[in-house]
Amino acid sequence: MKALLVVSLALLLSPCVSGLLAAPPKAPADPRITSVHPLAVPAAVSTVVTVRGQGLAGARAMWCSVGSATARIEGAVATDGDAAEHVRVAIVAPAGFTGVLRLRLIASRGVSNDLPLHVVDAPVLDEPETVAIARGAPLAIAGRLVAKGEVDTVWLEAQRDDLLTFTAVSGVAGFDPALTLSEPSGSWFDAQRLNRLAFNDEPLHFPGLAQDARLVHRFDKAGRYALQVKAFSGQGGPDFTYLLRIGPGREETPLLHPPAVHAWDERRFTRRVGEAWMPGVAARGSGEAVKPPGVAMQGSEAEPKDAPLLTIPGLVEGRLTRPAQVHRVRVAVEKPQALAIEVETPAATMPRFNPVVRLLAPDDGGSEIVTNVYTKRNNNGLYMMKMIQAKSTVTLRSAGEYVLEVRDITTDVAGDDFAYRILVRPQMPHVGRVDVPEDRVNLEPGETRQVTVNIEREEDFKDLVLVSADGLPAGVTATAGMANPVERPPPPNGGRVERYVGKPQTATLLLTADENAKPGEWPSTVRVSIRTLRGGRTGAPILAKELPVLVIPRRPS
Repeated sequence: MKALLVVSLALLLSPCVSGLLAAPPKAPADPRITSVHPLAVPAAVSTVVTVRGQGLAGARAMWCSVGSATARIEGAVATDGDAAEHVRVAIVAPAGFTGVLRLRLIASRGVSNDLPLHVVDAPVLDEPETVAIARGAPLAIAGRLVAKGEVDTVWLEAQRDDLLTFTAVSGVAGFDPALTLSEPSGSWFDAQRLNRLAFNDEPLHFPGLAQDARLVHRFDKAGRYALQVKAFSGQGGPDFTYLLRIGPGREETPLLHPPAVHAWDERRFTRRVGEAWMPGVAARGSGEAVKPPGVAMQGSEAEPKDAPLLTIPGLVEGRLTRPAQVHRVRVAVEKPQALAIEVETPAATMPRFNPVVRLLAPDDGGSEIVTNVYTKRNNNGLYMMKMIQAKSTVTLRSAGEYVLEVRDITTDVAGDDFAYRILVRPQMPHVGRVDVPEDRVNLEPGETRQVTVNIEREEDFKDLVLVSADGLPAGVTATAGMANPVERPPPPNGGRVERYVGKPQTATLLLTADENAKPGEWPSTVRVSIRTLRGGRTGAPILAKELPVLVIPRRPS
């Protein structure tokens, strides 16, 4: 037995057998770009930018989100010292255009992810040491923090009473830029010491908000000042690019709204719930015509019995301009029915303005029927968690005049921008948010890749949902698949989750390239859509996402 054991171990350790037991080599990953430098270019001027990433071999073209922009690959792909690759691209943004271009690189292994390139209406400088501020003329500086802990310093020549706005925009996820304005006024032990005048990390730190730094300063005397750019946590690297913009005067303060990630998200406080909202909801469900709300009613500080009467469907608008202010309306409910209460904050929003909306019963005590505060118990600390929601649903068992009440969650914060709009409407079962996580699809002949479609069923929607893909490249087909579902246990202390969260569901779409499919030169824009099926009739298509899909050459076997 000992001899057999020795022979078996020897076989396992032999090069041939160990090669057979080794895991098969992984397929090369899709191209991925990690940074674009400089991060900003002027319009109508050919500017060469460096695109860094992995899997860039054979880079041959650049896709731009604005069709009139042009891009040309300059030279071959080179390898950096950190094993990353880079290629130079000459880009011309269209005349008169300012904003963000989204860029994708097309290489041998397909189409890459996208990254932003800013097009500005100002000269773009490359990390200068000294800048003379010309009154009324904005400047843009495209820089990079190459090493950890690096701080870029720009010396400004400012005049007395100059009012300037400084903005630092990050070019890579995870890079939180910070701005410091200092003067070399010295100290008793160092005559050239920089003393800080102003600092900003970001105007407001909150999940979903940009981490760009913004600083406004008026200079009370002429002289040289140091403006420093750094990463708040000291990060750095070849991909840590930034755009520093210096503008005259106090530039308009950006709305502190989380950017929309999905085309439809009815649980965001900043979506509009005006007259067009209810037809949009109906189109994602039954498709039948609905009665839109009439003219919006103003919320009142009157006592409940004297508050204005709202009929369903109805809109309520108002502003909470004083601390502890409460607005009310009466809601006429003519019969037992299921209602949806949707809240919009068009100006200030969370976390500055946190509207609490309550529907109170038509009794002397005014007991609470439903609120937009979702409460559940945290299982780790056994404490209550409360979250303010933009939508809540409730089923009323009896008719009557209910009271709708709105206030801020605090009693000491208010403002002219604490505006609200509340829609009270009958529930309409429909498809809510639709999400496709995939960013692009690259297919070899004979290969199949999965596209995931996540949907949320709102207000007890039960109809069938169809998933389709239009605009596929030649030789590529789409079929429905079935993935192994992730079994998640129900939350043991989830509270009334059905009032505040849609029911999630996942579908799978399989894109397959035929064995004889010819590789393409340019990706096709595939529209992944869903349709509802009710009574044997399909509804209008609902766009989920536009995906670039490209057939690429087969790897040598």
